[in-house]
Amino acid sequence: MVAQIVAASHPELLRSLVLTNRDTGGNFPPPAFLPVIEAAVRGEIASLVTVAGANPAAARMSPLATGYERRLAQLQRQHSEGKARRRG
Repeated sequence: MVAQIVAASHPELLRSLVLTNRDTGGNFPPPAFLPVIEAAVRGEIASLVTVAGANPAAARMSPLATGYERRLAQLQRQHSEGKARRRG
């Protein structure tokens, strides 16, 4: 959704765009992605994309990429490890 807004509003900022159907109705937007949605509503998404383009390594870990999935997996592992320690 946000990518489509950026593509339509600022095509000069995009080199390519791939849209997938990875999120389900019960998980959209993912909680980690909410700040990006809020930035889009405030009209600030173009500046976020510009900053991400200046630092591709950081951009790969941002909610604009797949970073939210990695962070979610990390949080789930930490939660599981914490439960295991408490059962211990």
